[in-house]
Amino acid sequence: MSLWRGKPASSRTRVAKVEPGSSVVVFGLGGIGLNVVQGARIAGADLSSEWKPNGRRRALSETLGVSEFLDPNALGSDLIPYILDATRGGADFPFECVAIRR
Repeated sequence: MSLWRGKPASSRTRVAKVEPGSSVVVFGLGGIGLNVVQGARIAGADLSSEWKPNGRRRALSETLGVSEFLDPNALGSDLIPYILDATRGGADFPFECVAIRR
């Protein structure tokens, strides 16, 4: 099982009380974001969308059950309508896992 700051990936989603069938959106597919994806999958969530993955991480996310990917550069500035449509009304649990290199 993957670790994030010494905690199993499933503990992040357990703290958020992610339940089977709930929709999860993960913004960022770095190490932390992929761990959240794993925890959400363990909890039985519907991983309908992710945020701007690169090719290698997209392939890994697809093997974890992610079915839709968002690219803000391709969609323009207003992502809310797209996210609402992709999640059939909105995500039950959005996780922001974006890191900015300095």
